[in-house]
Amino acid sequence: MESGDLHLLDPRFTDPVAAAEYLESIRWANGVVCPHCGESEREPYRLKSKATKRRLWKCRACRKQFTVTVGTIFESSHIPLNKWLAAFYLLCSSKKGMSAHQLHRMLGVSYKTAWFMFHRIREAMRDPAFVSRLSGTVEADESYIGGKRKGRSEGRGRGAKHKTPVMTLVERDGRARSFRVANVTARELGGAVREHVDPRSRLVTDEWLAYREVGKDFAAHDTVTHGYGEYVRGSTHTNTVESYFANLKRGQRHLSPRQPRLPGSLLGRVRLPLQRPPCQRLRAHRGSALAGRGQAAQVPRDSVARLSRDLPDHSHAATTASYRTSCC
Repeated sequence: MESGDLHLLDPRFTDPVAAAEYLESIRWANGVVCPHCGESEREPYRLKSKATKRRLWKCRACRKQFTVTVGTIFESSHIPLNKWLAAFYLLCSSKKGMSAHQLHRMLGVSYKTAWFMFHRIREAMRDPAFVSRLSGTVEADESYIGGKRKGRSEGRGRGAKHKTPVMTLVERDGRARSFRVANVTARELGGAVREHVDPRSRLVTDEWLAYREVGKDFAAHDTVTHGYGEYVRGSTHTNTVESYFANLKRGQRHLSPRQPRLPGSLLGRVRLPLQRPPCQRLRAHRGSALAGRGQAAQVPRDSVARLSRDLPDHSHAATTASYRTSCC
């Protein structure tokens, strides 16, 4: 590794003072600005103290003290700033993401701390709502996402009925947006493209017939014929959106059919559904644990009621009836 490359032994990741200096160079590239009153003409001055190594500043206008972390996700955090930057680096450089367990092992923090850090980092990285349309050259493609089904042959492509169809629009050298769609018909795909792509843009797709009609509404519509082995013709290709799907599928195996929008920490927006275990799994787990000690399997009624409210496929009445049959 060359000396100019970024790695975890960099002082920004090991020294809190170096991390603060680095953050100041990014946030205040044109001079220190008071985060309380916004004063920048009378530049704040730094307070020097032998008791602490913090880079503390004081505003000449409002006379308030502040650091570079004021107004950021690092404010009022007891976690050293260098570990915050290391967490940012690890999360952004991991191709398929990183778990909080792995972060807590690498940074030497508790699991709860790592979980808290990841949630704040993801919130800071979250894209705003779709306030503007994609422009320039936009690639469009669809794919099917879902986990493997044990004991059954795996269907692929449009024949995979157990998988969820997902459409993605990728702006070259820019943003990406992913959506769960009901099907891959011209009406469904065309509506998403018209809603999120500027009509003055150049649309690039494969030869799927669903894109033929919607392509007429844009300045240009170029296609590549994958069926004939054509994947690149000059600047006409869908390699960008296909690479997006490749990365997404490596890190995401399951997708709830009720999820209207794919979360995208990759390039788009990401909101992964949290799956709760069914009540039957809870009863089976506790039953096996208690059976080993010669006790009857019992499940608290409040646990069953709480889980039944979170499961869309089981009504409260059905869950309670099942609970009474098996546990009472």
